[in-house]
Amino acid sequence: MIIKMLLTALISSLIAAPLTAVAEPPVWGITNVAPWGGEVENSETPSISGAIVQEISRRVGIEFRIEPLPYARLLRRIEADTIDIALSFRRQDAEAFSAYPACLFRVPIVAYARKGLTLRQYEDLARLTGGIGVIRGVTYGERFDQDPAVPRSVETDFPPMLRKLAAGRLDGVAGSTVMLMHYAQQTDVTGLLGDRLLLTLTEVCLQVPKVRADVPLTRAVVTAVQAMVAEGWAEALITRRIGQGWE
Repeated sequence: MIIKMLLTALISSLIAAPLTAVAEPPVWGITNVAPWGGEVENSETPSISGAIVQEISRRVGIEFRIEPLPYARLLRRIEADTIDIALSFRRQDAEAFSAYPACLFRVPIVAYARKGLTLRQYEDLARLTGGIGVIRGVTYGERFDQDPAVPRSVETDFPPMLRKLAAGRLDGVAGSTVMLMHYAQQTDVTGLLGDRLLLTLTEVCLQVPKVRADVPLTRAVVTAVQAMVAEGWAEALITRRIGQGWE
C-alpha cells in the first residue's frame, strides 16, 4: 500500500512538473542599429546581422534567441557573461573581457566628400573646411581620430548628418560604407556622395565572453563561420542589401 502511494505521488509530480525545465535557446546578441540590426528582429525580413545568425543557425542545427541591443549594453552583457555569443565589431579595448574566435568580413571606414569637392588623398581632408560629419563615440582610425587638422562636426545620427551634407552645411561625412550607403539611400542623398577616402578597415566578428571561448557551442559556430567566409556568404548578402561598392 505504501509503495503504491509513493508511486502515485511520483507520477503525479512528474505530470505536474513545469515545462520550463526545457533548456532555453542560446542568446545571440546583435547591435540594434540599421542596417545591421533592428529594434525587433523579424524572421521573415531579418536585418543583415539577423540573416547571418539565421544562416549560422541552419548550418549548426541550433535555434538562437536573437536580442538586438544598443552597442554599449551588448558589451556590458558580454562582460557580465549573460549572453552566449554576439556578432559585433572587433575592438581592442573589449579583449580584456571577451574573445573573438572568428571574423566574417571587414568593412571599410571612409570619408566621403560632397560631390564636386576633392578628396583624393589624406591631406585633402584638412581642406574640407565646411566640416566632416562624424558620429559621436565612433572611432575612424588612429590617424584620423588624433589629427587636429581635420575639421569635424560631431553628430548624433546618420540621417540628420546626411541632410546637413545635402544642405551644404557639411563638406563631407565619415563612417562605415555600409552605414553611409544605407542611410544615403534612405535620405535620398546618394548622388551627393563624391570622392571617397579609406580611413581604416574594421572587422565584424563573433564575440563571446572569455569563459565561452572554447565551449562546444562556440566551436560549432566557428566551424560554420569558417565555411561561410570561404564562400563569401556575408559579403554577398550585404551586396544584395546595400548594393555594389561597399567593399
